[in-house]
Amino acid sequence: MRNGIILLLLGTLAAGCSAMPNAGYESRSSRLARTAHVLEEARKGLDDAVALVAERQYDPAAEKLTGLIDDFKAADDKGGAAETTFWLAYCHEKQGHTGRAAALYNQVIHDFPGTPAARQATARMDMMR
Repeated sequence: MRNGIILLLLGTLAAGCSAMPNAGYESRSSRLARTAHVLEEARKGLDDAVALVAERQYDPAAEKLTGLIDDFKAADDKGGAAETTFWLAYCHEKQGHTGRAAALYNQVIHDFPGTPAARQATARMDMMR
């Protein structure tokens, strides 16, 4: 699905390349290309961070995840932002920072209702009780 989104963005970018942007003005196709690049890099970073979580390397995973949340939000990828926030909460939980973990789980539940990450966050909150 990720590749489909990137291909859709690149196709849209190619269709919009016929218009020459004004000097000092970022064209729509340039913004789309930048967004597609940010999203692709954020997805790679998330995959790397989740691999670190699987290896129980919570400190480096949390550091990587913290920087990715804003990238997903900038690309308007709510699912990516929700998933990233969930994994950051999970890292904090495993590090014994339960207050911070609970706050982040609640953020996922309230900011991204109905997402798989929100369901996972609800389950983790139940387990923490």
